[in-house]
Amino acid sequence: MVLKLPPLPQRNDLVHPLSEDIDELDNEAKRLMERIGQKMRWSLDACRTIAPLTLKINRLKKEKDVILIAHTYQTPDIVYGVADAVGDSYTLSKIARDAPQSVILFSSVRFMAETAKIVSPHKTVLHPSPEAGCSLSDGITAQDVRDLKAQYPGIPVACYINTTAAVKAECDVSVTSSNYLQICERLPGERLIFVPDRFMGAHLQKALAGKKEVIVFDGECEVHAVFTGDKVREWKQRIGENLTVLAHPECSAEVLEEADFIGSSEKLIHEAIRLGVEGQPDVMLITECGTAERVLAETEVELNLYGACVMCRYMKATQLEDILQAMQNPRPDQIIEIESDGIGVQVPLSDHRDLVTGIAEELGEGLLLAVKVGRVVVEKTVQVAVLAGQDVGAGRAADGIGAEGILKKHALIRDSVDIRGGSNIVE
Repeated sequence: MVLKLPPLPQRNDLVHPLSEDIDELDNEAKRLMERIGQKMRWSLDACRTIAPLTLKINRLKKEKDVILIAHTYQTPDIVYGVADAVGDSYTLSKIARDAPQSVILFSSVRFMAETAKIVSPHKTVLHPSPEAGCSLSDGITAQDVRDLKAQYPGIPVACYINTTAAVKAECDVSVTSSNYLQICERLPGERLIFVPDRFMGAHLQKALAGKKEVIVFDGECEVHAVFTGDKVREWKQRIGENLTVLAHPECSAEVLEEADFIGSSEKLIHEAIRLGVEGQPDVMLITECGTAERVLAETEVELNLYGACVMCRYMKATQLEDILQAMQNPRPDQIIEIESDGIGVQVPLSDHRDLVTGIAEELGEGLLLAVKVGRVVVEKTVQVAVLAGQDVGAGRAADGIGAEGILKKHALIRDSVDIRGGSNIVE
């Protein structure tokens, strides 16, 4: 039983006139095929259908002063065809913030583009798919946080970065999947509110048992909620002791108990590649399909990826055509603005400011993030709390910025789950 990756993006017959030089198109198709690294799935013919789009998008980026960044969960034609950087949401926002371009196009879900706007308030931020929400971020509102603060007055509120700007505005610190354990442990007091992910919250409760009481909001990522401990145990029994299980912290506690390694998408990718290099090719990735796609593209060693590949319907909503349209003539709903009378940026937890600031300094890069609804205040660059050394390399550069990487052969592919119309694991 092996991993089945999602089908190729569906698009209509190419309507763009093939005005480009035929040799240029052929070279672009070959580049795409090599970069994606799945020659059995992404054939030369399939790559030829998108070559006019990738060529045009890459030219427009230069003409319009655009940096195009894509989350790991985006489809390979975006990740390897047009993205300037690929990784986790916050790292990409930092890359976009520090880039010289005046326009950021964030191929992702909505809250990630909002984060990019928060850390780059003076730049234009485009999000080509306004309908691309997130089950986790959309499962909590600013009012939910206000209600929790009223119920538990004076208790610090930590939110996962996978939240809207309005929710972040009500919280005291925004953390990433790489640092939430370390940051939450260092927050003042004996109690802590964590939103919105109940699975990460449960992991946090276990890690801080005897140190802090963690009050958890009942939200979840619909992708990672599909995985169960029973299913992982079944796979381990079938495959044997050579299997290494890598899981994202948005999974349930019972899944994490079965995992050999827990980490962000970037850390899972690095660990899977490391295992292959060290002669341990049997790997199970417990996360969204895009992570497996990147592993296959970015290693030259053979890997056997087992388990279930769960596809995020929101992350897969964006296609090359959407990106091209947003670059050529963006609609108002594709231009990210932080509303509610503007965004004010403040250091949070005024009663514990010295301690909180000390945490940030001790742990490394980053201030604690608070975005308060009010008048616009742009006195400093806002950053989510990030530990020194965390997320380093998470913004892997794509073509045009980084080195080429090709996977020569693989794979063992079966068992995908598309939760667009419900969830089920195909045996």
